[in-house]
Amino acid sequence: MQELYSEGYEDSIRQGRRELGAFIKDEKQNETLRSIRLMKGFSQDELAQQAGIQQYQISRYESGKEMPSLLTAARICEVLDIDPNTLFNVLGLKT
Repeated sequence: MQELYSEGYEDSIRQGRRELGAFIKDEKQNETLRSIRLMKGFSQDELAQQAGIQQYQISRYESGKEMPSLLTAARICEVLDIDPNTLFNVLGLKT
């Protein structure tokens, strides 16, 4: 994947992620953390790096195996530029 980035395909990769995120949202009839992340053009690793956490944590949040702390949730919201209520709703938490 790194070779594609170095060859100038970064915009195409991000666009593909956005399209996949929109497809996931349409198929499930609702947003998920994964669909939001993809629609914003982030890989799990990119989101994790910018939020200051590990990639495996993003995977666990997306699969519902773990919930982020409030501080981590705030960081994810900031990186994805979404309202905290949106994140809490897709994680199944009551606001």
